[in-house]
Amino acid sequence: MGMHTLADAQARDRADALRGYRDRFHVPEGQIYLDGNSLGLLTRDAAAEVQRALLQWQTLGIGGWLDADPPWFTLGEELGALVAPLRAAWLAACARAPQRLSIQWGQPVAGMRTTGAGVEIDVGRADGEGGSLVETHDLAVIAEGGVFADQ
Repeated sequence: MGMHTLADAQARDRADALRGYRDRFHVPEGQIYLDGNSLGLLTRDAAAEVQRALLQWQTLGIGGWLDADPPWFTLGEELGALVAPLRAAWLAACARAPQRLSIQWGQPVAGMRTTGAGVEIDVGRADGEGGSLVETHDLAVIAEGGVFADQ
């Protein structure tokens, strides 16, 4: 695959259907944020929700357990209900491709190269046996939004 130019990247950014989501994040000025294994950038929605929760805590005190919106008392069960389908999907994916079970979050990347489909990441195997698991990802996924034309 040939070299990509800044003009190529800018054209892809302009055509990106997800481009409008960038404004929903607090992006530090002058930074290109490419960290894909952290909390990521703070969203404006998350900041507003945290402020709302803090205000409820400030005004309701212990009463927030039952009177907050939503009540804090039931948040554990609600979170469990939201996460359960994700866990089931992960377990089903592992059943279809058992080699995924050997991959751990934070495992060093053994190699990476660009392909026509995006970026191919070789995460290797922690135990050194059975070769490598290679997965292809869109560059935008790796870079949490890709290259932005205005930076």
